[in-house]
Amino acid sequence: MEKKSALEFFHAQPNNWNCAQCILKTYQLRTQLSDEDIERDYRSKGGGKAPEGLCGALYASRVLLGEDSKEAAELTEDFRKELGAVTCLGLKRDLHVPCTRTVSTADTLLSKRLEKR
Repeated sequence: MEKKSALEFFHAQPNNWNCAQCILKTYQLRTQLSDEDIERDYRSKGGGKAPEGLCGALYASRVLLGEDSKEAAELTEDFRKELGAVTCLGLKRDLHVPCTRTVSTADTLLSKRLEKR
């Protein structure tokens, strides 16, 4: 079965997943997080509320790789190179990058890294 893209979950009903949640939902088979876990633990990580103001999609991708791992650092740098910033505020307010693009970019970068594992 082919993996869905994170965009298919982003703001989709009935859950209305945010940017962080849609990344985790996309990789749910890998993480074994339940929908309840994703709701409880990551609802508060979207909309610029992830630690250090990170984009929620980037934050969730880092969580999946291991936040302090070399892979997470490389993904963060690749995300910055592609979109120009890593914080929600920098992306949305300063660069006018839509959330759909941040979600898609994070999903693509994460998928490439996970395929190598």
